[in-house]
Amino acid sequence: MYKGKPKPTGIFDTQTSIAPTKFTEKYHQGDIPCQIDLKGGEDEKPGGPPGGRALKWRTPIESLDLEFILPVFVDGLREKVEPQQFMAERGLEEILKGTKVKRLLKAIRSIIYPIKDNLRTLDDDICIKTLRAMQSIVRKSDKIAENFVQYFHILLPSVEVLKNKHKCAPKAPI
Repeated sequence: MYKGKPKPTGIFDTQTSIAPTKFTEKYHQGDIPCQIDLKGGEDEKPGGPPGGRALKWRTPIESLDLEFILPVFVDGLREKVEPQQFMAERGLEEILKGTKVKRLLKAIRSIIYPIKDNLRTLDDDICIKTLRAMQSIVRKSDKIAENFVQYFHILLPSVEVLKNKHKCAPKAPI
């Protein structure tokens, strides 16, 4: 018979070392189709980007190969280092805004595993950014939401572990 307290399994521990992402690799190779445009100081227009940063696209968003570039930007949500973190978040946001539903539907399959990898880190910041990106994608169209359903069996185990992690976490005192 077992005596004493069971050893912790560590299932809810966040990954301490996150492997380099495809976004970092493409960034260092110069293959990211955008660059940071710094607009600081007196030249900054009122109502411009916060912090004076914006993305300048070398290739129009409408002509990007989404099946190649969208997974790279979703994978980039795992970035913790500037400027890659800013470029991945803002770039994904701008791609989603500037892309038509038909083109996005074709690229959904290619982003499922980067989403899964992001959620498996169990890092709160990464998971929140990933879930918000998923919301943005799904809210774009009902057809996209329907297309996501066939991939739930891949994504739900990671979401379930994340949910249980926060369910078991001690609540902060009020």
